Amino acid sequence: MRSLSHISNLAKSVGNAVIVDPLTAGSARDPHDPRGHGSDGKIAATVTTTCLTSIGFVLVAIFQSERLNSEDAYITCLIIILGIAVIAIFSMLWISVVAHLNTERWLRNDASEHKDGLKISITFLWVFGMASVVQEALELTVNVSCLDFQHELNTTGYKYRWYMIGTNTSIILFYCVQLSFVSFFIRYRLGNYISINYGLLFVLTTNAVLWFISEKEEVDGYYDDEPGQAANRTQDPCYWNSNITMLVSSSLNPYLSPASIEFFLLSSGLILAMIPKHTESNALEEDTWSSEEMVPLIQHSETQPLLRRPHHPVTHFSFIILVIVFNLTLLTGNIVFVFVLPRDSSMFCTWIVIDAFYKLVMVIVIMLIYYHIYLYGKPKPGNHQLKPGQYILLIATTGTVAVCVFGMIGGIQVLDPLKGFLYTTDNTFDIIIAFLQTILLIHIERVNWNRTEEACIPTDLLCIFLAICNMSYWIVDSFIDVRYAESYHITGPVFDKENWEDVQDDLAPMLIFYRFHAFLDWYIIYCKLRRV
Repeated sequence: MRSLSHISNLAKSVGNAVIVDPLTAGSARDPHDPRGHGSDGKIAATVTTTCLTSIGFVLVAIFQSERLNSEDAYITCLIIILGIAVIAIFSMLWISVVAHLNTERWLRNDASEHKDGLKISITFLWVFGMASVVQEALELTVNVSCLDFQHELNTTGYKYRWYMIGTNTSIILFYCVQLSFVSFFIRYRLGNYISINYGLLFVLTTNAVLWFISEKEEVDGYYDDEPGQAANRTQDPCYWNSNITMLVSSSLNPYLSPASIEFFLLSSGLILAMIPKHTESNALEEDTWSSEEMVPLIQHSETQPLLRRPHHPVTHFSFIILVIVFNLTLLTGNIVFVFVLPRDSSMFCTWIVIDAFYKLVMVIVIMLIYYHIYLYGKPKPGNHQLKPGQYILLIATTGTVAVCVFGMIGGIQVLDPLKGFLYTTDNTFDIIIAFLQTILLIHIERVNWNRTEEACIPTDLLCIFLAICNMSYWIVDSFIDVRYAESYHITGPVFDKENWEDVQDDLAPMLIFYRFHAFLDWYIIYCKLRRV
């Protein structure tokens, strides 16, 4: 019996050392809390999901490329999507049940989470989510209608139709559950438990893999009109010959595909804000929470806000006219260039001049805000660390700078010196904006403002101006696709038209998300300054 006891203890020790401890490594939890494991498991959960994300990227990259020629690759892609979506759905449902049972302890009593950035972030999340549901629902409709397709029964699409229906259904459920989960439980400060950390991080992994799949389909020309270029067209003739696919999905894809990419990135930022923070105990913290974990904020001051005088009528109306003229000029110039005269060299140069002037004004406005900080602000004391939303902003900034560096190289290689100079200058302004704007968005959170001073050009108007500018560029980059029209003019020994468009397919989503993230940041800062 003693030997059996020794064997049992040895097996238990080995199990803890080999399995339990590696999968539950993290910070120590409250020692007085009798429930759960002594560790929050955050380190193990982070490393595990990071490895799973990397594995998912590699599998998708391989099997998405081979699915045109291999049935095994085709079905593997469907199983990967179905599996991660189902696990993520159960993770969110489990966390929802646990959070509901602990509502009295975890629900934040303040109402600040409904203000400013979080409110508009949730609104856009629903817009992007519904667009993504529509895109997936169209595919589901076609797959259901193809169940009675009796021709070419040996095609891959016919044999695995139910797998595709299951995948479409699971993705739609994933969108809907995630929308509901984030919208409701963003008000909670979730407990620091192993299951919650693993669940949230696995949802992030699912978002990352589905985002990568969307990007891969975009690069592969999933809805390309030419049959020889579209993935799986010969494997699934019923799907690709359907009127819904040819007339509806192909027409809406340029607008729905960017929305799904934005959904995954925006939702990931909000879920990062929900990840439990390590505290001495698992009780609610007393500080006021807002959307600062998603995007940078100017913190509330300890003193009560003063009543703010309205802007002078001349300042107010001049600002409105300036915003309307600037943004209508930008949008009109881009629409004319892309849809009317995309190959005209004179129109290209005119558009570049308008775009460069617009960006120059943005640089001037950013420098004015820096000047206002110098005059009316002072640094907050303390050692401030970057928040999850700020890390996302930095990652998006790297993608933006990369796109612009490629643009500068494209401008340098252009044989026409005027075209090359203008295009290189325009991309240089973009890099300067990304650099100065990112620093400012992170720095301005650490500034206390002197409320007794009033600038001749109010800082809050400068912030909302930059918010509108970034929103305009987000609309242009998402739905007008100017950089693809540029490929007619940016050709040379380094990039040809095809290579240029491939670069845009790979990097443009980061640029697009940077525009949207910067818009949210400036809007929040504007709202905060209005209360100061």
